[in-house]
Amino acid sequence: MKKILISFPSFIPLLLFAQTATIKIDVTRTIGEVDPKIYGVFMEPIHFNGRRMGLSDSVEFNTLYGTLYDPSSPFADENGFRKDYIDAMKELRITNMRWPGGNYLMGYNWEDGIGPKDQRPKRINLAWGGTDNNHVGTDEWIQLNKSIGSENVVCVNLGLGTINDALHWVEYCNYPKGTYYSDLRATYGHPEPYNVKLWDLGNEVDGAPWELGHKNADDYVKIGREAAKAMKAVDNSIKFVASGSSYYEPTGQWVDLEPHCIERIGRYDQLYFYSPLLGRRISK
Repeated sequence: MKKILISFPSFIPLLLFAQTATIKIDVTRTIGEVDPKIYGVFMEPIHFNGRRMGLSDSVEFNTLYGTLYDPSSPFADENGFRKDYIDAMKELRITNMRWPGGNYLMGYNWEDGIGPKDQRPKRINLAWGGTDNNHVGTDEWIQLNKSIGSENVVCVNLGLGTINDALHWVEYCNYPKGTYYSDLRATYGHPEPYNVKLWDLGNEVDGAPWELGHKNADDYVKIGREAAKAMKAVDNSIKFVASGSSYYEPTGQWVDLEPHCIERIGRYDQLYFYSPLLGRRISK
């Protein structure tokens, strides 16, 4: 018995080396449902210039203008968007598009992007540099999603913007008629409401080093809660997406934002919580 006990361990490495690993995939076994909303995209007029990238000042590039939106392109549709981009997104079966930002959002006034294009104000792109002629605004974004067959996810400015700005945007998009902003939508050629159901409450609001009008967890919860309340007073059927932390400093500050958002904004029904850190949406 002693010999067996002494010699048995010496065989273990040989036995392990001789084993063959097998991986089996059971495509019929269901462990959960995949939320189709994860197959979405995000669009923002991010402006790159040579100085920011350490290149020549002659280098200019925008992720929206001159690329996806380029009325001068032979590929442009009647709305100025490139059909080859739209076809690619259709092929990918994009389910939703989040717009108009992004860091850009936190200094954006949505009213700059409605009405006749030649009358829209040209603004400084406060987040990315360069300028923005606002030729792609609410009506154009809605049309782009319609062309793709995707759902709109509209982000409201909770940086430099106000709660009134947010609720007026809901009114412009969703209120049937008979009010200032709903009638303004009709005046600009869109009498039927857009019925946008998903609304983001700000973007990366805790990003102190880069976000305009940044807020800590408590301040974000306060304005997010009140904005949601006011926006639902215009359209009670809408759903919200709350922001998780985007601040990746090693101090651990990002940890504090998530439970606050879930517990204190999450009392609203049909809230989605988005965490860039986790990379997923959690339905509440």
